[in-house]
Amino acid sequence: MRSLRLLALCCISAAPLLAQRVPVVPAGTSASPTLTPGITLGKLVFASGQLGVSREAGADTTIQAQTKRALESAKKVFEAAGTTMGNVGKCTVYLVDVKDFQGMNQSYREFFPDSPPARTTVVVAALVSPGAKVETDTEIDAWLRKVSVTAHHPASTCPMGVRADCVLDPVSRL
Repeated sequence: MRSLRLLALCCISAAPLLAQRVPVVPAGTSASPTLTPGITLGKLVFASGQLGVSREAGADTTIQAQTKRALESAKKVFEAAGTTMGNVGKCTVYLVDVKDFQGMNQSYREFFPDSPPARTTVVVAALVSPGAKVETDTEIDAWLRKVSVTAHHPASTCPMGVRADCVLDPVSRL
């Protein structure tokens, strides 16, 4: 009986190592050689860091607008993975100026009005994009609902290397 328990413990511990790593690329975005918008790994969903800058001329550059854009981008990644911002378990916010903390919180509360995730806010010297005031880094430990990925990828491809009718199946918690 003891060896059976040990075997079960080993199998449960190894489960995350055996989970398939699947890229998440929302419609209208693309992966690059150095960056994928998101990754699912078993029941986890990770969004790459999202900056709040905009390429549009005349875009609002306030901390509130940049925070909203950064979190909207993360939201698109999570929706493409088949989940929602309501399942975010952890968010790290990087600010260039500590004086922007309250303005960032104004927009942040719109995305997490009732039960916000655990959060760390860090003030940094700079971000990778000129003019960027905020970057968010979010992750979800959640059940994924069944979602068709064909709307997010070219007609005959799937991130799992299967035909266009592939789906990400629901993942249950251990």
